[in-house]
Amino acid sequence: MKQKRTFIAILLVLVLLCLGIAYAVISGVDLNITGQVSATATDANVNVKFTDAQKDESSKGTVTAQVTNDTTATFTIEGLKTEGDTATMIYTITNNSTDIAATLTKNNPTWTNKDWYNVTYELSSENLGKSGEGSNTATATVTVELLKTPVTEEDEAAATDSTISISIDAEPVANS
Repeated sequence: MKQKRTFIAILLVLVLLCLGIAYAVISGVDLNITGQVSATATDANVNVKFTDAQKDESSKGTVTAQVTNDTTATFTIEGLKTEGDTATMIYTITNNSTDIAATLTKNNPTWTNKDWYNVTYELSSENLGKSGEGSNTATATVTVELLKTPVTEEDEAAATDSTISISIDAEPVANS
């Protein structure tokens, strides 16, 4: 009988030990979350565009300046008459990006009829801050000057239809 009690006692100890181990295994669940992340640079993050076009009031002749879409602005000048007459257009460039600043790079203008016209342009700033932080606008001021006075109909024909092209690059500034 003593052996039977010892056996039952050992059996009870083993059962309790097994229950304790089972409880620990069942109640000790580890939860894990794993993953990967990547970021992609996209031109859509750079939101720099023309937002306004105006003629300078001191311009000679008839001047039309306009923004035709976010990245294209145009002008038409008619009626410059005398050597030294100028027409000036002012274009506003705005950075609407809320998380990326931008740098503007001024490229040399190109034009036809260099015998008749000179073209210059200036940027008010090469750095555009983020939208809502500091200065996020700049102006591009374009000036076209008549270099000589047309006298004859041939002169007038020669001074017609000059094509002018100005390119400004807007590059994102890396976030630090």
